[in-house]
Amino acid sequence: MNIKQTLAITVSAILLPSFIIAGKAYADGASGVPCTQIYGGNCQPGTVTITKTVQDPQTKQFVNNLGANDDKFTPGSTVTFHIDVTNNGNTNLSSVQVVDTLPQYLSFVSGPGSYDANTRTLTDTIGTLNANQTQELTVVGKLATTSSLPGNQGTLCLVNQATATQNGSTVMSTSQFCVALPTLSAPQRVTTAPPTGPEALPLLGLIPTALAGLGLRKKASK
Repeated sequence: MNIKQTLAITVSAILLPSFIIAGKAYADGASGVPCTQIYGGNCQPGTVTITKTVQDPQTKQFVNNLGANDDKFTPGSTVTFHIDVTNNGNTNLSSVQVVDTLPQYLSFVSGPGSYDANTRTLTDTIGTLNANQTQELTVVGKLATTSSLPGNQGTLCLVNQATATQNGSTVMSTSQFCVALPTLSAPQRVTTAPPTGPEALPLLGLIPTALAGLGLRKKASK
């Protein structure tokens, strides 16, 4: 083996991992959008992003998530979501399919597109999404009543999921919210104190009669 062949093998061994990495799909750490890393280390993010938010039942502001320590919904109340689909590219996009999946215990009330009760999914298609445009969709659901929810659990947290698909590429966003459930408690013992005011005077008048009756019972027993 001559010097040129040795150098060629060494260079190939160094570059081979780079070419293998170049063919893998990665996720952009900033946005979570699937992207393909090309040779040279640059990451090309997808052109469509999706963000799912839920309306806080107290502040009425839309937030990404509501945890167990945040404001909670009550059984039977409505829950409103926003789905923001954004075209980050420089060209217009067509036929962007949005699918929203409702969690258990949340029934569909309203939203754009067609709802499938069997799969609990709401499907809508955005015909045209212009460059740098954001399309907002509103979905409303209704929580089950107390009798249909898990009992004696305290807090029940659910997750709603939405996806956007365009040209075979799918991105996803989720939003959590929690429900405050009534807890079972031991029956309370009711104790009534005897009256001590003027209303107790009639009762005091009965005391001599009771004592007299007790004396007669003792004489009868002798």
